Amino acid sequence: MDSELSYLREVIGLKSSDGGLNIPILESASNQQFESSMKITSPHVASIQSQENRMLEKNLDGQTKEDLAKMNRIQKSEQNKVKMKEVDDALPATTKAFVDQARDKGASSWLNALPIEELSFVLNKEEFRDALRLRYNMKLDNLPSVCACGESFNVNHALSCKKGGFVHQRHDTVKNTLTKLLSRVCKDVEEEPHLIPVTNEQFERRSANTTDEARLDIKAKGFWQRGQTAFFDVRVTHLNTSTQRGQTTSKIFRAHEMAKRREYLQRVLDVENGSFTPLVFGTNGGLGEECASFLSTLSQKIASKDDESYAHTVTWIRTRLSFDILKAAIQCVRGSRTPFRRPQELNDFEMMSRQGDLARV
Repeated sequence: MDSELSYLREVIGLKSSDGGLNIPILESASNQQFESSMKITSPHVASIQSQENRMLEKNLDGQTKEDLAKMNRIQKSEQNKVKMKEVDDALPATTKAFVDQARDKGASSWLNALPIEELSFVLNKEEFRDALRLRYNMKLDNLPSVCACGESFNVNHALSCKKGGFVHQRHDTVKNTLTKLLSRVCKDVEEEPHLIPVTNEQFERRSANTTDEARLDIKAKGFWQRGQTAFFDVRVTHLNTSTQRGQTTSKIFRAHEMAKRREYLQRVLDVENGSFTPLVFGTNGGLGEECASFLSTLSQKIASKDDESYAHTVTWIRTRLSFDILKAAIQCVRGSRTPFRRPQELNDFEMMSRQGDLARV
């Protein structure tokens, strides 16, 4: 237990973008801060030693304040890389995979956000603890032993189990958020549009979806190109299923993007004369390459329309999606998959229904 706590303490001392919590170990951080302070204040020291009336622009070695700040940033970056390698080498393989996932772009957005209630950037105490435990593959408290579907209950099962509708709700939450954002910059935005039926068109791949009931998640007119309809399909995948365990997140995301392309791309190009973009997210908050490109373009359009900075807009969008996915993941684990009814209440309800039917007669 002590060794486990030891390596976890080293992990959370890293920056959030490096998979940690940015809570430094003061004993080691103080030495680094002292060295930085000595370098940055060296022009002040030189001014005092030479008894100048004003602070010198350079220290005794001829280095300016800007030079010293740049050197300090480079040194910190190198020290962080060394520290990350030391931490990675000490981590067990199972924990290492989750730390790598925490380094994905967007995976730490919820950690860096201010708890603004109006934007729903808040978690209660249990949700925050669960979020940290999910981040580092730590055991969650007070979980049932058996799922309502009859399988053994654990986090991996909960994040994939279709019982209760939480997995579909996770997908729909992300889809609804993206639809609202697209509506701000595009016309003719629609959720789950039906595709034009296939008649005599021939497709190269047998995996292409040719059914008349085929639908995609979102369509938006003029997103990528003026006058052209853009189609999007959302997928939120649990990265640690038995079939995906051990693979890098970039490989997992790419595989899901290619699967979506094989299913819909040629039909959208040939029949709809539109564009198709698969939007793949992970339950860790990370995202695929095509999704990252989409969010970047969407942020530019919204920033231009609202006269906001791109950096502010893209950060807000990623944070909103990060909270959507995180809260949905926690609900998959904590949510009840069976409706709760007391037998007596059900009997009373049935009696009232029967009395109402008799009264109408």
